[in-house]
Amino acid sequence: MPDYQTVIAIDDELAHLTGLANSLKSHGVQCQKIHYTGEPEKIEPCPYARLIFADLHLGSGILGSDPTTDFSVLGTLLEDSIRPTGPYLMLLWTMYPDQASALQKFLERLNDVPKPTAVLALAKADHLDSKGNVTDEAELIKAVNELAKGWVSSQGGLALAGVWGATDNHDIDTLVNEIYESRWTDTGRKVELED
Repeated sequence: MPDYQTVIAIDDELAHLTGLANSLKSHGVQCQKIHYTGEPEKIEPCPYARLIFADLHLGSGILGSDPTTDFSVLGTLLEDSIRPTGPYLMLLWTMYPDQASALQKFLERLNDVPKPTAVLALAKADHLDSKGNVTDEAELIKAVNELAKGWVSSQGGLALAGVWGATDNHDIDTLVNEIYESRWTDTGRKVELED
């Protein structure tokens, strides 16, 4: 399973998307970049997506707008375009990190949208300068690592040893397996990982 099908980054702002993808790449993580232009039909399915970085305001970016519109855009991308076939963790790469739990609840209510095991907030404002460039790649990767590690640990005491270490080779399968082992749903049914 190639890394580019496992880790995905979605953003409508090319500078933010490129900065995130380059930071991941510089630390050994290849990801598939999806520059959202409002035309999701051009996005190839990514059935092995297990870690999805997603901006919340794809195309709108308007503070105070109805968040369910933004949630619907992400839901449509998951259902019609990305179509993950197994459990995945969503890191909400956004200027509005307080919306993570509301997005998760929204996605869990939809019938035909693959449900994330969790939606965690990764605040863009902590890692981008005024021009939208990543201020410190190592700090961004450290934040991603701590966020994912903290969630996995809270779900069963699993560790992500060596994942996204600045000098270590990244083994994405470790993260994928730990997300899979830590999966949960509110319906009591298990989500099976398809190869």
